[in-house]
Amino acid sequence: MKSVKKIFVAFFALFVGIMLVSATTKAKAYPEEGLPTPWTLSFDNGQSINLVTGYNDFVRVKANSISITYNDLTGETTGSHYTLHRESMGVIPYEPYVENQYISNGETQTFDIGGPLIFEYYQYDENFELKEYIRITVVVDRSIFHSNRISTSLNTNQYYYENGVNFSDSDYNRDPDMDLVFEVKNLTSGVYREEYKSAYIDDEGEYEVTVHDKRKNERKMYKFAVDKTPPLIYLVECDWLEETPMSNGAITSAGMKVIYGDNIEVKEMTYEYRPFSGGYEKGTVKSGFTFYRKGEYKIIVTDMLDHKTIYTFTITDYDLVVDPEGAATVGTEVTRHGGAYGDTTLSVGYSRCIYLGPTAPSQSRFDYTFTSSNESIATVSAYGTVEARGAGTVVVTCVNKKNPSKVSKIVFTVLP
Repeated sequence: MKSVKKIFVAFFALFVGIMLVSATTKAKAYPEEGLPTPWTLSFDNGQSINLVTGYNDFVRVKANSISITYNDLTGETTGSHYTLHRESMGVIPYEPYVENQYISNGETQTFDIGGPLIFEYYQYDENFELKEYIRITVVVDRSIFHSNRISTSLNTNQYYYENGVNFSDSDYNRDPDMDLVFEVKNLTSGVYREEYKSAYIDDEGEYEVTVHDKRKNERKMYKFAVDKTPPLIYLVECDWLEETPMSNGAITSAGMKVIYGDNIEVKEMTYEYRPFSGGYEKGTVKSGFTFYRKGEYKIIVTDMLDHKTIYTFTITDYDLVVDPEGAATVGTEVTRHGGAYGDTTLSVGYSRCIYLGPTAPSQSRFDYTFTSSNESIATVSAYGTVEARGAGTVVVTCVNKKNPSKVSKIVFTVLP
């Protein structure tokens, strides 16, 4: 009986010994929780975290960079490897920013990135064989002032843009940070909207875009303008107190007011002036300027992006009247083709007859010379009868024979 008891005690002691050896081996391969590692994460805000096994599985800091230090005080290793992941727009939510990166003992490596990150270091056994990866989620909330977190297509010292402008939160590539909002205000239209993660501004207007980080209570404002179209020019005929928008042709015997407009701002309006008697003049005027001198004008309006709009018009000395009702003679466009009295439109093969207006030096058409700008479209007789030859637009000029500086012009439209 005693021998049986001795055998049992010996077997039990052997079993306990085996378990202790196994536990010791396992402890070397998988360190117990709470033991410090050679890895330290530090940030430019002064915060430093020495990673401990079983702890630090999630870290969130307000900083602008992350530093990784490896320092094995035991001297058993001369360095190690790690991988740093960041958010991805692909199917896999995270992608390596640096992969299997080697770091020597005592070295520190710094990265200016932010947002949700995953730091992954490697756990080895007593034979320095890889056993497992240890992953730690690190969220670095970078400042919108002291980092490159806000990405934008805006250029320094540029205010006007021809194409759209974009903004994005470069630290949150997949899911938006709901504490950061892009506040977009169109000062031209008064439209306001809020965007998260990114904002694209395409509509024309002057803008204030405020990036608001609610977590840090930081605000950063951007001001710019989007202008994709050239300016507009409006011509208004001014005859004493009466103002009338000009129709096609832009020829008047009164003054001509030039009004320009643009979605944002106009840089300048220049004019080129040629009087009928010869000469040339060039100058700059503002919107709403009225030209009264007789002659031909070329108006050029340029906006802040150098978009140009060009318009020409003529101010004549007197009016020319076409096929007035009650006249002794009118063109065949009226008598045969049913055309309207007083109209400057006619069809190929028909005619219209020009009369002198009440302000003309003489009412006799034989006191004037009539010429056509394009006889393949229309010809004009010495008596002022216009014959349509081909489709298009043509200008007929009427010059007083006794005083050639007295000139009038009229535009005809010929239909096929």
